[in-house]
Amino acid sequence: MEQVPCRSISNESSVLSSREAGMETVDDGGTTAQIPTENPMPRQTDLLRLPHVPLAATRTAICLAACLVTSSAAADVSSTFDTNADGWTAQGDTATPVQWIANGGNPAGHIQVVDSVSGGVIFFVAPAKFLGDKSQAYGRSLHFDLRQVYSGAANQFVDRDVILTGGGITIAFDTPVNPPVGAWGSYTVPLSAGGWRLNSLSGAVATDTQIQTVLGALSSLQIRCEYQTGADTGSLDNVVLETCSGPDLDGDGSVSAADLSLLLVNWGGGTIGDIDCDGSVGASDLSLLLAAWD
Repeated sequence: MEQVPCRSISNESSVLSSREAGMETVDDGGTTAQIPTENPMPRQTDLLRLPHVPLAATRTAICLAACLVTSSAAADVSSTFDTNADGWTAQGDTATPVQWIANGGNPAGHIQVVDSVSGGVIFFVAPAKFLGDKSQAYGRSLHFDLRQVYSGAANQFVDRDVILTGGGITIAFDTPVNPPVGAWGSYTVPLSAGGWRLNSLSGAVATDTQIQTVLGALSSLQIRCEYQTGADTGSLDNVVLETCSGPDLDGDGSVSAADLSLLLVNWGGGTIGDIDCDGSVGASDLSLLLAAWD
């Protein structure tokens, strides 16, 4: 987030007191708001006061919060393949290594793998930036685009479409439909309990705790490349692993007091409200939320 240029606070408000316990008290035309200036846990009185303040109308409070902390919200982990293969590899019965193609993607560049027709199943394998502690991704989604190309009649087979391994656990997901032939199909895989199974598609349903364990020490992320029995070519584009919480914490389409309340309840820890993805909920997240206030 770029630093927000602020007009002199003295032109619009008066600071009634100096910082107390990490809070700055600001009066703007009769409306009082207290904004955390560091990362201490707000006191109970502050938690009760802040959600009831009409901050959307309090320009000074928003400006002050943005100026107190300059933060850059971490981006979701992604590969768009616009300039190269971005470290992706493949495993299985591949006839060639991963090929980067500069055009024909969805849009621009993409990667593809040609099947050697030797009996295995090909998977695209994610590079290191998608691995490690990805606990922030829990409850969010994995997005990607797939395309398959083959000649002759369809002879599709069922297999694990996404495989995640971490913390000694492997989970698998079966997408509802296979990729289109000669066209791109977009997929969104939820990173929470429901569609994931342990080890294979016939395994036990993975629990939220098991999914969190996997994401907390993710060592492998694989996306199926091959869907046709016989010769085929699989293509991948626009992989996005969501890891950041947007400012609309309650998902109602707007940023308001309800989102502020959720952020304050999770102050100092948790994933809900960690808008900048630094591992904790603090003043920088408050700044980003207020900057997006509707």
